[in-house]
Amino acid sequence: MSKDNTTLMRKEYVYYKQGNSKVHGEKHKRGLPKVGCKARIVVVRRSGGYAISIFVEGHNHPLTSPARVPFLKSYRGVSNLNKTLSDQLSLVNVKTNKRFEFFGVQAGGIENIGCTQRDLYNYGRTCREEKKGHDEDLLYMHF
Repeated sequence: MSKDNTTLMRKEYVYYKQGNSKVHGEKHKRGLPKVGCKARIVVVRRSGGYAISIFVEGHNHPLTSPARVPFLKSYRGVSNLNKTLSDQLSLVNVKTNKRFEFFGVQAGGIENIGCTQRDLYNYGRTCREEKKGHDEDLLYMHF
């Protein structure tokens, strides 16, 4: 922060595997263990713009395997087809886990769906939040 605490002057981004795990070689409950990765980037504010001051690219571990790439958050998402089908199935009270199983059968396996079950639950939550407060409008239109 600057001296007046209003402008960000420096921001450092580090790889999520930076540091060392307390438990060596075991998987944590919340993800993969830390491996001491030194990859990072530091951005600083200079004369009205931003500049990269430090960039360390080196990773001391293998990156994601091609088989796991579809499960990275940047590659996942509920497709428009699955959104429409999910909306229709929810109208007849099919639970989200059953919808996900159905999508898996339809796609030839859950690895081919393109989203996780959590993504489907999150989509359902978003739909419910959009409908909040509009119940009385729907009731009024019905009668």
